[in-house]
Amino acid sequence: MFSRESEMSTSVLRWMRRSGLIVKEEFVSPWGICDFAGIQFNLKHVQHRLGLRQKKAVTSITRAALLLQVPDVEDRRSISVDCLAKKFSTALTRECLERDIARLQADGFLVRTKRGTLQKRNGWMPLQDRIVAVEAKLARVEEALQQARANLGFAAESYVALPIQLARRVAADPSQWEKYFDLGIGLIGVASTRCELFIDADINSHCHDPAVRLYCAEKFWNEAARSEAT
Repeated sequence: MFSRESEMSTSVLRWMRRSGLIVKEEFVSPWGICDFAGIQFNLKHVQHRLGLRQKKAVTSITRAALLLQVPDVEDRRSISVDCLAKKFSTALTRECLERDIARLQADGFLVRTKRGTLQKRNGWMPLQDRIVAVEAKLARVEEALQQARANLGFAAESYVALPIQLARRVAADPSQWEKYFDLGIGLIGVASTRCELFIDADINSHCHDPAVRLYCAEKFWNEAARSEAT
């Protein structure tokens, strides 16, 4: 049915977009390139963030991690730069830390209290309702499942997409790949004009790194901001 993996793209993209996802192909994550990644934004959260004038994306994992460590303004708590420096001492120099804090302040995400400590202007996290990853392979089932497992580092739903005849055989006897399907990885069969869902992905909320998931969601932010502006 297919001679190249790229020939599966049209059906996979249609299936994802019909699910209400904004999709990027060849999505770069910290674990490699994911064939397809899709996001469904929480529109109320997007509008709230735009109302805070936080129009720029958080474009590094370290800034995403920093942001997650700072208490929200509404919590009436704050954190000092010294405390953040201790938390990130093995990953960031003091100079890099202060530079990232300055960037987050300039972009409207952080504010300083009268005591010089930091608070986060939030109310929009998480930005998304769903993040979905799809890994497509013509035949290498084990390799596809390994990548789908890695994609759980940022995606709450991770699928493998195989030609429909192969997907049907895998679904009929999944025991060989049980360790992957037990993680909640889903299985899609791809035909020339459609996709068929054989195994639904379980929504995974515990395998991911929160900073990585925030960083990956931010890769779609420009699309969200543009759609709300039009």
